[in-house]
Amino acid sequence: MKRIRIPKGFSLVELLIVIALTAVIAAIAIPQFQTSATNSALREAARGVVADISGTRQRAVEENVNAYRLTFNLTGNNYALSNNDTGVTLWTKSFDDFKRGVRIDSIDSPVVSFQSRGTVTPTGTLVLRNGRASSATVTFNINGRAYVQFNMQ
Repeated sequence: MKRIRIPKGFSLVELLIVIALTAVIAAIAIPQFQTSATNSALREAARGVVADISGTRQRAVEENVNAYRLTFNLTGNNYALSNNDTGVTLWTKSFDDFKRGVRIDSIDSPVVSFQSRGTVTPTGTLVLRNGRASSATVTFNINGRAYVQFNMQ
């Protein structure tokens, strides 16, 4: 009775083919991942601004005060929430924290004030841009509603 030999393991050629295929797939996927991560940071920053506008509006309504304002600083690449009555800055958020080149490109008015009835003055837009030239335009209206539109590259 003859024994049939069943080879165990992989040959060197098979192993090299798998390594080559993995390298090709990685060469295609890594740049796409970096693009996605850069644009994801822009989306996160823009949605954070919208959330802060909505939260500040809600805070002014709940406390029934005309005391809150958001101040956007183009040179510092940040924005701050402050109380007009006390002059105290409650918090400051920087776009540099996103580490993906998110910058304030332009804003209609650097100071946005919130009234107790939920209105915002002045109305306008804030444009954020990243290193890939993708942009996010945050628009806020007199009712204090904010939304964002993306133009991804």
